[in-house]
Amino acid sequence: SDRCTVFFSTHILTDVERVCDRVGILKQGELVTEETIEGLHKRFAKNALRLEVTGDSGPFISALKSKKWLQMVEQQNGSIILTVFDLQTAQQKIPSLLAQHNLGLCKLEQVEMNLEDIFVRLVKP
Repeated sequence: SDRCTVFFSTHILTDVERVCDRVGILKQGELVTEETIEGLHKRFAKNALRLEVTGDSGPFISALKSKKWLQMVEQQNGSIILTVFDLQTAQQKIPSLLAQHNLGLCKLEQVEMNLEDIFVRLVKP
């Protein structure tokens, strides 16, 4: 309810999403962020893309790392997850980069991130 604060320390982030309106995320004892869960979802969902490609993606991933519009790249269950500073630029540049590396694009979608995904991104070294 309004004006009620409960400190809830857990690693079961699905419970946090279900129960809490606001969260604070700590990394090595330092507060990394404190905001509404809705705000976190908006901030991270709009900046994440999932790609599925055919071919050897290693050189493509290496080339991505030098791009100014890219914040982070990860490989996850056969997909490439990109966190970008500029979504529109990324969506425009990715097809030509794939072509330069002779890769086929099977899927390109904006990622809906849950709180656990967001937590991992915020506390990752």
